[in-house]
Amino acid sequence: MQTSAHFRVDPKLAHVLGENYTSSEKALKELIDNAWDAEATEVQVTVPNILTDSPIIVQDNGSGMKTAELKQNLEATHTNEFNLAKARLSKQMKQRLESVPEHRRTIAEERITRLMQRSFQEGEKLERIEALVALVLDALEMDEYWTVCQHVHEAEKVDVFHFANALEEFGLCDLAFMGTQAKRRLEFLDSLDRLATTDATTEKQMHTALQNNLWVFGPEYSLMASNRQLRTIIEDYIGPDATDRPDLFLAGNVLKQHLLIEFKKPTLTVGRDAESQAKKYADTLTGKLGMSLDILIIGGEVDPKLVAEYTGKKTKFASYRAIIATAKTQLEWLIRELASVPSGN
Repeated sequence: MQTSAHFRVDPKLAHVLGENYTSSEKALKELIDNAWDAEATEVQVTVPNILTDSPIIVQDNGSGMKTAELKQNLEATHTNEFNLAKARLSKQMKQRLESVPEHRRTIAEERITRLMQRSFQEGEKLERIEALVALVLDALEMDEYWTVCQHVHEAEKVDVFHFANALEEFGLCDLAFMGTQAKRRLEFLDSLDRLATTDATTEKQMHTALQNNLWVFGPEYSLMASNRQLRTIIEDYIGPDATDRPDLFLAGNVLKQHLLIEFKKPTLTVGRDAESQAKKYADTLTGKLGMSLDILIIGGEVDPKLVAEYTGKKTKFASYRAIIATAKTQLEWLIRELASVPSGN
Protein backbone atom coordinates (compact mmCIF):
# COMPACT_ATOMS: atom_id res chain seq x y z
CA MET A 1 0.00 0.00 0.00
CA GLN A 2 1.37 3.40 -0.95
CA THR A 3 1.35 6.07 1.74
CA SER A 4 1.78 9.79 1.15
CA ALA A 5 3.13 12.28 3.66
CA HIS A 6 2.51 15.99 3.17
CA PHE A 7 4.62 18.61 4.97
CA ARG A 8 6.15 22.03 4.33
CA VAL A 9 9.87 22.56 3.91
CA ASP A 10 11.74 25.67 5.01
CA PRO A 11 12.93 27.59 1.90
CA LYS A 12 16.37 27.75 3.52
CA LEU A 13 16.69 24.01 2.81
CA ALA A 14 17.16 24.71 -0.91
CA HIS A 15 20.11 26.96 -0.05
CA VAL A 16 21.65 24.31 2.22
CA LEU A 17 21.26 21.60 -0.39
CA GLY A 18 22.69 23.92 -3.03
CA GLU A 19 25.89 24.17 -1.00
CA ASN A 20 26.27 20.37 -0.95
CA TYR A 21 25.24 19.64 -4.53
CA THR A 22 26.75 22.01 -7.05
CA SER A 23 24.87 20.53 -10.02
CA SER A 24 21.58 18.82 -10.80
CA GLU A 25 23.47 15.74 -11.94
CA LYS A 26 25.14 15.32 -8.53
CA ALA A 27 21.82 15.77 -6.73
CA LEU A 28 20.18 13.18 -9.02
CA LYS A 29 23.06 10.74 -8.43
CA GLU A 30 22.59 11.11 -4.66
CA LEU A 31 18.88 10.26 -4.94
CA ILE A 32 19.65 7.13 -6.98
CA ASP A 33 22.37 6.10 -4.51
CA ASN A 34 19.83 6.46 -1.71
CA ALA A 35 17.50 4.10 -3.59
CA TRP A 36 20.26 1.43 -3.84
CA ASP A 37 21.04 1.91 -0.14
CA ALA A 38 17.36 1.19 0.58
CA GLU A 39 17.81 -2.20 -1.25
CA ALA A 40 15.78 -1.13 -4.27
CA THR A 41 15.74 -3.47 -7.27
CA GLU A 42 14.10 -0.92 -9.54
CA VAL A 43 14.67 2.82 -9.89
CA GLN A 44 12.59 4.93 -12.27
CA VAL A 45 13.66 8.47 -13.17
CA THR A 46 11.11 10.75 -14.89
CA VAL A 47 12.69 13.69 -16.70
CA PRO A 48 10.40 16.66 -17.48
CA ASN A 49 9.85 18.07 -20.93
CA ILE A 50 12.10 20.89 -22.02
CA LEU A 51 11.08 24.44 -21.01
CA THR A 52 8.58 23.28 -18.38
CA ASP A 53 8.49 23.69 -14.61
CA SER A 54 7.76 20.01 -13.99
CA PRO A 55 10.07 18.36 -11.43
CA ILE A 56 12.47 15.46 -11.89
CA ILE A 57 10.83 12.48 -10.18
CA VAL A 58 12.81 9.57 -8.74
CA GLN A 59 10.77 6.51 -7.74
CA ASP A 60 12.05 3.21 -6.36
CA ASN A 61 10.82 0.06 -4.66
CA GLY A 62 13.29 0.20 -1.77
CA SER A 63 12.30 -0.30 1.85
CA GLY A 64 13.05 3.25 3.00
CA MET A 65 11.67 4.47 6.33
CA LYS A 66 8.40 3.24 7.72
CA THR A 67 5.64 5.78 8.31
CA ALA A 68 6.14 5.67 12.09
CA GLU A 69 9.91 6.20 11.68
CA LEU A 70 9.39 9.15 9.35
CA LYS A 71 6.91 10.71 11.76
CA GLN A 72 9.23 10.14 14.71
CA ASN A 73 12.21 11.71 12.93
CA LEU A 74 10.21 14.71 11.74
CA GLU A 75 8.79 15.27 15.23
CA ALA A 76 12.24 14.95 16.83
CA THR A 77 13.71 17.46 14.38
CA HIS A 78 10.82 19.87 14.91
CA THR A 79 11.05 19.56 18.70
CA ASN A 80 14.80 20.16 18.65
CA GLU A 81 14.48 23.24 16.44
CA PHE A 82 11.59 24.54 18.53
CA ASN A 83 13.53 24.11 21.80
CA LEU A 84 16.60 25.86 20.36
CA ALA A 85 14.51 28.81 19.21
CA LYS A 86 12.65 28.96 22.53
CA ALA A 87 15.98 29.00 24.37
CA ARG A 88 17.14 31.93 22.23
CA LEU A 89 13.94 33.80 23.05
CA SER A 90 13.84 32.83 26.73
CA LYS A 91 16.01 35.73 27.93
CA GLN A 92 13.82 38.27 26.13
CA MET A 93 10.66 36.54 27.40
CA LYS A 94 11.89 36.41 31.00
CA GLN A 95 12.67 40.12 31.10
CA ARG A 96 9.37 41.09 29.50
CA LEU A 97 7.27 38.71 31.61
CA GLU A 98 8.43 40.51 34.74
CA SER A 99 6.46 43.52 33.50
CA VAL A 100 3.29 41.48 32.94
CA PRO A 101 0.81 41.53 35.86
CA GLU A 102 1.54 38.48 38.03
CA HIS A 103 -1.91 36.93 37.57
CA ARG A 104 -1.36 36.94 33.79
CA ARG A 105 2.13 35.44 33.61
CA THR A 106 1.14 31.78 33.41
CA ILE A 107 -1.43 32.57 30.72
CA ALA A 108 1.17 34.65 28.86
CA GLU A 109 3.72 31.81 28.86
CA GLU A 110 1.13 29.31 27.62
CA ARG A 111 -0.03 31.61 24.80
CA ILE A 112 3.51 32.41 23.71
CA THR A 113 4.46 28.72 23.66
CA ARG A 114 1.39 27.87 21.54
CA LEU A 115 2.16 30.77 19.21
CA MET A 116 5.75 29.61 18.73
CA GLN A 117 4.72 25.99 18.11
CA ARG A 118 2.15 26.99 15.50
CA SER A 119 4.57 29.42 13.84
CA PHE A 120 7.25 26.76 13.54
CA GLN A 121 4.78 24.29 12.08
CA GLU A 122 3.80 26.88 9.48
CA GLY A 123 7.44 27.55 8.58
CA GLU A 124 7.66 31.11 9.90
CA LYS A 125 11.13 32.65 10.15
CA LEU A 126 12.63 33.20 13.60
CA GLU A 127 12.68 36.97 13.06
CA ARG A 128 8.92 37.02 12.48
CA ILE A 129 8.30 34.76 15.49
CA GLU A 130 10.28 37.18 17.66
CA ALA A 131 8.11 40.05 16.41
CA LEU A 132 4.90 38.09 17.13
CA VAL A 133 6.07 37.24 20.65
CA ALA A 134 6.86 40.91 21.29
CA LEU A 135 3.34 41.91 20.15
CA VAL A 136 1.72 39.38 22.51
CA LEU A 137 3.81 40.64 25.43
CA ASP A 138 2.94 44.25 24.58
CA ALA A 139 -0.76 43.43 24.71
CA LEU A 140 -0.46 41.57 28.01
CA GLU A 141 1.75 44.18 29.68
CA MET A 142 -0.65 47.01 28.91
CA ASP A 143 -3.78 45.77 30.63
CA GLU A 144 -6.89 47.84 31.15
CA TYR A 145 -5.26 49.69 34.06
CA TRP A 146 -1.98 50.53 32.32
CA THR A 147 -3.28 53.37 30.14
CA VAL A 148 -5.44 54.80 32.94
CA CYS A 149 -2.51 54.84 35.40
CA GLN A 150 -0.40 56.61 32.78
CA HIS A 151 -3.11 59.28 32.52
CA VAL A 152 -3.16 59.67 36.31
CA HIS A 153 0.61 60.21 36.46
CA GLU A 154 0.52 62.71 33.60
CA ALA A 155 -2.51 64.61 34.94
CA GLU A 156 -0.93 65.02 38.38
CA LYS A 157 1.71 67.23 36.75
CA VAL A 158 -0.89 69.47 35.06
CA ASP A 159 -3.47 70.75 37.55
CA VAL A 160 -5.96 69.61 40.18
CA PHE A 161 -8.87 69.57 37.72
CA HIS A 162 -7.17 67.16 35.31
CA PHE A 163 -5.83 65.11 38.22
CA ALA A 164 -9.35 64.64 39.66
CA ASN A 165 -10.72 63.65 36.25
CA ALA A 166 -7.92 61.11 35.81
CA LEU A 167 -8.70 59.57 39.21
CA GLU A 168 -12.37 59.35 38.22
CA GLU A 169 -11.28 57.55 35.06
CA PHE A 170 -9.43 55.05 37.22
CA GLY A 171 -12.60 54.46 39.25
CA LEU A 172 -14.65 53.87 36.11
CA CYS A 173 -12.01 51.45 34.84
CA ASP A 174 -12.17 49.66 38.19
CA LEU A 175 -15.96 49.37 37.95
CA ALA A 176 -15.69 48.01 34.40
CA PHE A 177 -13.16 45.44 35.57
CA MET A 178 -15.45 44.41 38.44
CA GLY A 179 -18.29 43.90 35.97
CA THR A 180 -16.16 41.78 33.66
CA GLN A 181 -14.81 39.79 36.59
CA ALA A 182 -18.33 39.17 37.91
CA LYS A 183 -19.47 37.79 34.54
CA ARG A 184 -16.43 35.50 34.32
CA ARG A 185 -17.06 34.31 37.86
CA LEU A 186 -20.63 33.40 36.93
CA GLU A 187 -19.23 31.25 34.13
CA PHE A 188 -16.85 29.66 36.64
CA LEU A 189 -19.75 28.90 38.99
CA ASP A 190 -21.66 27.17 36.18
CA SER A 191 -18.65 24.90 35.62
CA LEU A 192 -18.21 24.33 39.35
CA ASP A 193 -21.88 23.36 39.61
CA ARG A 194 -21.40 20.74 36.88
CA LEU A 195 -18.39 19.36 38.76
CA ALA A 196 -20.30 19.24 42.05
CA THR A 197 -23.24 17.38 40.47
CA THR A 198 -21.10 14.69 38.83
CA ASP A 199 -21.26 11.44 40.81
CA ALA A 200 -17.63 10.56 40.05
CA THR A 201 -16.28 13.80 41.57
CA THR A 202 -14.14 13.31 44.69
CA GLU A 203 -13.48 15.59 47.65
CA LYS A 204 -9.93 16.09 46.37
CA GLN A 205 -11.20 17.42 43.05
CA MET A 206 -13.55 19.85 44.79
CA HIS A 207 -10.63 20.95 46.99
CA THR A 208 -8.49 21.61 43.91
CA ALA A 209 -11.24 23.63 42.22
CA LEU A 210 -11.97 25.80 45.27
CA GLN A 211 -8.66 26.30 47.09
CA ASN A 212 -7.78 29.41 45.05
CA ASN A 213 -11.38 30.60 44.73
CA LEU A 214 -12.38 31.24 48.35
CA TRP A 215 -14.58 34.15 47.21
CA VAL A 216 -17.15 31.45 46.40
CA PHE A 217 -17.74 31.02 50.15
CA GLY A 218 -18.55 34.72 50.57
CA PRO A 219 -16.91 38.18 50.52
CA GLU A 220 -15.55 37.67 54.05
CA TYR A 221 -13.34 34.84 52.76
CA SER A 222 -12.12 36.46 49.54
CA LEU A 223 -8.90 37.84 51.08
CA MET A 224 -7.97 34.59 52.78
CA ALA A 225 -5.20 32.36 51.44
CA SER A 226 -3.10 29.40 52.45
CA ASN A 227 0.67 29.31 52.78
CA ARG A 228 3.45 26.79 53.42
CA GLN A 229 3.22 27.05 57.22
CA LEU A 230 -0.54 26.46 57.24
CA ARG A 231 -0.20 23.54 54.82
CA THR A 232 2.50 22.03 57.07
CA ILE A 233 0.20 22.28 60.10
CA ILE A 234 -2.47 20.35 58.21
CA GLU A 235 0.00 17.70 57.00
CA ASP A 236 1.34 17.22 60.53
CA TYR A 237 -2.19 17.00 61.88
CA ILE A 238 -3.36 14.41 59.36
CA GLY A 239 -0.15 12.39 59.43
CA PRO A 240 1.57 10.78 56.41
CA ASP A 241 0.31 7.26 57.18
CA ALA A 242 -3.33 8.02 57.88
CA THR A 243 -5.56 5.43 56.23
CA ASP A 244 -8.70 7.54 56.18
CA ARG A 245 -7.34 10.99 55.43
CA PRO A 246 -9.82 13.87 55.65
CA ASP A 247 -9.42 16.46 52.91
CA LEU A 248 -8.62 19.63 54.87
CA PHE A 249 -7.70 23.15 53.79
CA LEU A 250 -6.48 25.83 56.21
CA ALA A 251 -6.39 29.51 55.24
CA GLY A 252 -5.70 32.78 57.04
CA ASN A 253 -5.65 36.53 56.47
CA VAL A 254 -3.70 39.57 57.66
CA LEU A 255 -6.04 39.95 60.63
CA LYS A 256 -4.86 36.53 61.84
CA GLN A 257 -8.29 35.03 61.30
CA HIS A 258 -8.23 31.39 60.24
CA LEU A 259 -10.67 29.19 58.37
CA LEU A 260 -10.54 25.42 58.22
CA ILE A 261 -12.50 23.73 55.44
CA GLU A 262 -13.18 20.02 55.24
CA PHE A 263 -14.25 18.92 51.79
CA LYS A 264 -16.59 15.94 51.55
CA LYS A 265 -17.63 14.11 48.40
CA PRO A 266 -20.50 15.84 46.59
CA THR A 267 -22.51 12.60 46.95
CA LEU A 268 -22.23 12.57 50.77
CA THR A 269 -24.59 14.16 53.30
CA VAL A 270 -22.99 16.07 56.17
CA GLY A 271 -24.43 14.57 59.38
CA ARG A 272 -23.62 13.78 63.00
CA ASP A 273 -20.23 12.27 62.18
CA ALA A 274 -19.19 15.58 60.66
CA GLU A 275 -20.39 17.38 63.79
CA SER A 276 -18.25 15.19 66.05
CA GLN A 277 -15.23 15.49 63.80
CA ALA A 278 -15.53 19.27 63.68
CA LYS A 279 -15.20 19.47 67.46
CA LYS A 280 -12.03 17.38 67.26
CA TYR A 281 -10.56 19.69 64.60
CA ALA A 282 -11.35 22.73 66.74
CA ASP A 283 -9.74 21.28 69.89
CA THR A 284 -6.51 20.15 68.20
CA LEU A 285 -5.86 22.89 65.65
CA THR A 286 -6.76 25.72 68.02
CA GLY A 287 -3.96 24.49 70.25
CA LYS A 288 -1.50 24.37 67.35
CA LEU A 289 -2.39 27.85 66.09
CA GLY A 290 -2.75 29.44 69.51
CA MET A 291 -5.99 31.05 68.45
CA SER A 292 -9.54 30.10 67.52
CA LEU A 293 -10.64 29.35 63.98
CA ASP A 294 -13.82 29.08 61.99
CA ILE A 295 -14.66 25.66 60.61
CA LEU A 296 -16.63 24.99 57.44
CA ILE A 297 -17.59 21.45 56.49
CA ILE A 298 -19.00 21.16 53.00
CA GLY A 299 -20.64 18.20 51.28
CA GLY A 300 -23.39 17.24 48.89
CA GLU A 301 -26.24 17.86 51.35
CA VAL A 302 -26.59 18.96 54.97
CA ASP A 303 -28.75 17.42 57.69
CA PRO A 304 -31.27 20.22 58.54
CA LYS A 305 -30.92 19.43 62.25
CA LEU A 306 -27.24 20.37 62.16
CA VAL A 307 -27.94 23.70 60.50
CA ALA A 308 -30.55 24.64 63.10
CA GLU A 309 -28.47 23.50 66.05
CA TYR A 310 -25.30 25.31 65.01
CA THR A 311 -26.74 28.68 63.98
CA GLY A 312 -24.39 31.41 65.20
CA LYS A 313 -21.58 28.99 66.14
CA LYS A 314 -18.04 29.06 64.71
CA THR A 315 -18.65 25.70 63.02
CA LYS A 316 -20.73 25.83 59.84
CA PHE A 317 -22.08 23.15 57.54
CA ALA A 318 -22.94 23.73 53.90
CA SER A 319 -23.68 21.99 50.61
CA TYR A 320 -21.78 22.76 47.42
CA ARG A 321 -24.93 23.69 45.54
CA ALA A 322 -26.13 26.07 48.28
CA ILE A 323 -22.77 27.87 48.34
CA ILE A 324 -22.73 28.11 44.55
CA ALA A 325 -26.32 29.43 44.47
CA THR A 326 -25.52 32.10 47.09
CA ALA A 327 -22.39 33.19 45.21
CA LYS A 328 -24.41 33.47 41.98
CA THR A 329 -27.04 35.62 43.70
CA GLN A 330 -24.38 38.00 45.02
CA LEU A 331 -22.69 38.32 41.62
CA GLU A 332 -25.96 38.90 39.79
CA TRP A 333 -26.82 41.65 42.29
CA LEU A 334 -23.38 43.23 41.74
CA ILE A 335 -23.82 43.19 37.95
CA ARG A 336 -27.22 44.89 38.25
CA GLU A 337 -25.80 47.56 40.57
CA LEU A 338 -22.85 48.23 38.26
CA ALA A 339 -25.20 48.58 35.31
CA SER A 340 -27.04 51.35 37.17
CA VAL A 341 -23.88 53.30 38.05
CA PRO A 342 -23.82 56.63 36.10
CA SER A 343 -21.01 56.76 33.53
CA GLY A 344 -19.95 60.30 34.54
CA ASN A 345 -20.84 63.87 33.81
